[in-house]
This record gives sequence, C-alpha cells and structure tokens, in this order.
Amino acid sequence: MVSLALVPAAQAAVERVEITSRTPLANGQAFGQAGAYERITGRLHYAVDPSNDANLPIVDLALALRDARGKVRFAGDFTLIRPVQGARANGRLLYEVNNRGNYWLFNLFQNGPFTNDLADPASIGDGWLLEQGYSLLWTGWNWDVVPGGNRQGIDLPVARQRDGAPIQGKVVNEIFLNAPAKAAPHRGILAKGYPFAPGARETAELTVRDTPAGTRTVIPRSQWQLARLDGDTVVPDDASVYLETGLLPGRIYELRYTAQDPVVVGLGLASIRDAISFFRHERRDAAGQRNPLLDQGGKLPTATLAFGISQSGRVIQSMLLQGLHVDEQQRPTFDGAFVHVAGAGKGGFNYRWAQTTRHFSHVEESIYPTDYFPFTTVPQTDDVSGARGSVLDRARASGVVPKLIYTSSSTDYWVRAASLLHTDTAGRQDLPLAPNARAYLLSGAQHVIATPPARGVYENCLSPTDYRPQLRALLAALDGWVAQGTTPPDSRIPTIADGSLVGLDAYLAALDGLPATLRRPTDYLRPPRLDLGPRFASDGIPAVQPPVFGARYGALVPQVGADGNELAGLKTPQVAVPVGAYLGWNLRTEAAGAPQGLARLFGSFVPRAAGDLPARQAYVEQVERVAREQVQQGVLLARDVAAVVRQAGAFHDRVAALAAGQLDCGYLAAAK
Repeated sequence: MVSLALVPAAQAAVERVEITSRTPLANGQAFGQAGAYERITGRLHYAVDPSNDANLPIVDLALALRDARGKVRFAGDFTLIRPVQGARANGRLLYEVNNRGNYWLFNLFQNGPFTNDLADPASIGDGWLLEQGYSLLWTGWNWDVVPGGNRQGIDLPVARQRDGAPIQGKVVNEIFLNAPAKAAPHRGILAKGYPFAPGARETAELTVRDTPAGTRTVIPRSQWQLARLDGDTVVPDDASVYLETGLLPGRIYELRYTAQDPVVVGLGLASIRDAISFFRHERRDAAGQRNPLLDQGGKLPTATLAFGISQSGRVIQSMLLQGLHVDEQQRPTFDGAFVHVAGAGKGGFNYRWAQTTRHFSHVEESIYPTDYFPFTTVPQTDDVSGARGSVLDRARASGVVPKLIYTSSSTDYWVRAASLLHTDTAGRQDLPLAPNARAYLLSGAQHVIATPPARGVYENCLSPTDYRPQLRALLAALDGWVAQGTTPPDSRIPTIADGSLVGLDAYLAALDGLPATLRRPTDYLRPPRLDLGPRFASDGIPAVQPPVFGARYGALVPQVGADGNELAGLKTPQVAVPVGAYLGWNLRTEAAGAPQGLARLFGSFVPRAAGDLPARQAYVEQVERVAREQVQQGVLLARDVAAVVRQAGAFHDRVAALAAGQLDCGYLAAAK
C-alpha cells in the first residue's frame, strides 16, 4: 500500500451539481424551529488532475483515462436534506459516509427504521436531527456496491497500461456460509467484484480450509463451475460458484482468478472530501449551478461534521491517515468526525484490486487488509517492524486536526480489535488519546442494534442493548466541541493499568459466575500482519494473493465482574442496572460450522433467574437515577430519560416472566 502516513493528500473537484429531483421531506412536515425540509437528489460530476502532487496517494490514478484537459472524470449520486427556508438551518452540515450505499443516520439518531426509502415519512423517525436544524448530506463513494435498493453509488474509472492495454492481476474472493449449499456468490457483501480476464475462467482455482491460518486444499477444477442454481437447474454465472458435492458451512472457500480492469478505488475517498468541500465552501459549481444550501436565505455552513458506522467509520480513519480531510486549497472539509463501531481499522479503500466491502473478522475475510499500523491518534511504534507513526500525522502536518469521537461496542473489542485504538501494538501498555479525540466503550453492546431476537446460527440470544440515546448525546457533544469549544465528556474506555482490559485467560477466569453450561470463547480477533508482496507498501499493488500471515497484533478485550458485565465503559442505564449478563461475544453453533468462531456482529444476553431480580419499583427507580446522572454527565439527553426508563421497566418485566429453562429468545423482541 502507498506509504499511508507520509504521502501528500489527494485532490478532486466537483465541477457540476446535477439535480434530478427536489421533493418535500415527510410530506412537508415541520420540524421545530427549522420548519419543513426538502430532499434533493442528483449526481455530482468530479474532475481530478493526475499531475497535481496532491493526488499522489491515489493508487493507479496516473493510469486512468484523461480528457482533453488532462483530467480524470467520474460521477456519483448525492442526497441533500435541508431546511426549505435556508435561513432556519443551524449552520452545520452533517455528512454521513454511507455504509455500502445505505443510510444509517435516521435509524441511529432519530430512532427510525433501517431503510433507504427516504420518501417514506416513517423513515424519518422522531426527527431529532431535523429539529436541531442540521443539513444532511450523503454521496456515493464505493465503486463496488451493486445498484438497487435506493443505495448511493459512484462510477469510477479503471486503470489501463500506459499503452492503453488492459491491466490484469490476481484476485481472491472468499466464500463463507452458515448453511450447506451447492452454489453461493463469491463477490462479497452487496458487491460487484472484478471481471474475469479472457481465459481466466478455465484457470481459476478454488481452495478450502478450516481456519484463517489453516492449510488450503485445492478442489479439482472438474468438480466445480462458475454457476448458480435456478431451482434445480445449474445456470452459468460469473458471480457464483457451484460445487456438486456441496459447500459446507463454517469452512473457508477461496476463488482465486486473474481479473482485468482494476478500478481506481482511491478516487472514492477523494470524492467524499471534495463533495463536502463543495457544499461547505463553494457558492456555485463551474457551470453556474448555485449551491442548494444557499437557497431561500441559506448560508454556507460554519462547520461540518462527518459520521461513519463500521465500514464507513473505517473510511474516515483512512481519510485522516492519508490527509484526505483537507482540500486542494488546504481548507478543512470536516471539523469533527464521529467514528462509530469501526474498531481500530481502516480498509480496502485505496490499493489495486481493493474490495471495499470486505474486512477482518474472527473467522471471515482475514485476507483483506483492514487492521494495519498505525492505529492510534498519538505516535506509536510497531513492536515488530519498528515503524513509527499515528493516524493523525498528516492532519498535524497540514495544521487541520478535526475533533474526533470514537464509539466501540463490546463486540468490536472481540471481533474488530478496538483495543488497538488506545494501546501499543503488543497489547502491553495503554496509550493516551490525542487531545482532539475522545473514545467510549459502549459496554455490553453489540455491533448493530436493529437485529431480530432469534439466535439464528449463534449459541445465545443476542444482546438487547440499545445505545442510540447515548449516540445522540455524544453527537450533541461533538457539535458543541466543534461549534462552541465546549469540552465533551471524558473518554470511557477499559485500560490495562486498572485491569479492565485483559487477555482471554484473565477474562475467562472472571466469567466463572455465569452458568457452566454457557460455552466460552477460545479466541478472539488478534489481527495478523499481512504480506502482500514488495510493492504493496510503496505502490499499493499486491503481488502475493492470498497474502501471507505474519505476527498478530496484541488486541485485548474488556474485563467483566462476577455478574459477567463489563467493568469499564459507557453503560446505558439498562446495562448499569443489569437483569442479566450483557456479553460482547456470541459463538457459532455446531450446525453453522466453525463452532469456535465468534459472531461477526452480535453479542449475547444471559438473563438472571426471576428469583434473582430486584423488585420492579426499586429497579425502575435505580435506572431513572442512573439516567438522570448521565444527563448531568453529558452522555444522555434529558428528552430521552423517560423513554429509557420505560424501555428498561418493560424489559425487566419480560425477563421476570421467563419460565425456568426457557430457550426461546422471543422475549427480547420488544427490547428496542
């Protein structure tokens, strides 16, 4: 990969804003002092100058097709939601880096459903962001998201040899299943994948292994096809692998083939930067189209915040690492960023043959660069290579250092190595956060909230923790930090020094208070260093596919008390006054395969016996006391106290009503 901490920042420019629709939001409903909102959709047209030194980080940009002016052009979707009366806006633009083309803001900050149908008034939820007067922006950035489902997309150019001939190279696509199948897609989550080079279908190789570091066994080419099943009919399909003897759950299959036409993936990061820059700084595009934020008395934003969840949070980390938060005039794009459940990772966002939707987990997708040095906001040293650096080196060099909020669920410590954000690479010593950063462990929470209560392919009922009220308060804190200079709440993270951040042996020893029938984990994600060949670090070109595993980073997990609940972190009132154990991990079942593998997104909940629960009235009073304390601490909004207490009381009732030995998880259904 390009020397991420040292190369100059990339530049791109929005040359034209193409508006294709402009409609009232939520049928013209008024939201507090901000009034009615409108939803504007269209395409942003970008042009990049490969000769500009600021574009050096973009791998393969020099090999993309140029127009008569020497620019590389591309275009992507955008959605802008703004107060109709621009003068009523609060002066802040909130940009969400979409996750695989999807919208999350209304689900996480307005308690709305998870949906991309923003034309449906129900998608808006309770309207909290809109009542505050924010303008909201989304743009397409990741090239490999399949179209459809109202997802945001972008069309990025491919790289070619300097003589115009196509570029070819090895690509590896992993298949990992939860149930037996004879055919399965191989291109990743909602992903397009790279096309086969001529003749590559016949020479493609399929392997299987049992663990990420296990030995690969080649499956003879005569036993499998590039095909899908349509009923009982085998249909040729480049996006799917068909194996007559069947693909088994929990085993790791890899399709290795020669691909053609690598996308200039790093332009996606440049597009985010320049989209934000246009809406923040420019009054018109090159064609004379006015910035829509200026309509009806509107003004350019005084500050911009960025938000990213999981994959898109790792995008923000990658932008900071490469200096892509500063435009070509050295103007800031976002003044503050909220990085949610991203662990300490980055991702496949700027190298040849990168697949943006793939990422490390405990069992799945361990061959795709996700967790690599540096991790921290302060300078650190890699205990293996001796390299030194931080995620913010480029930001400090530019003089533009945004305010940062990091939130990680318990699950992110187990399967996303979140501890590396605040320890050394060996996991032996705590490291501080930079003065411009705060971090919070969302104790007892899992990676995602909106989940069904059923176990599915996992051993335990899923964690019911709903941390959305805390997210609202922390976004308000970030806003106040950026706009008024108000100091946010102190970080709440586990540490090595106080024993609240530990290795597996210490964790298991502390878990003795839970039933012996609860199957314990035997490992968690400790990311390997990946060797992709000699040109990867310098040029972003992998020569070794799949990569060779090196030494693992020393990730750690949050320690628990006798009741199984974590000692440190930001606890929702429901977790602070527990009616069971809220665990950050869950295990796969025997039937799903890889039974020692950890769930990628989910934690566990182990209820207390009804006889061990506090009386309802005392419980509710204690929850309310904690909630009101959190309002004073700035980690809960006063408007959310009643709902939090009501939800906790209802959950207490459902746990109390559980029959002894009941295994069904349906009682969790109303926990959200």
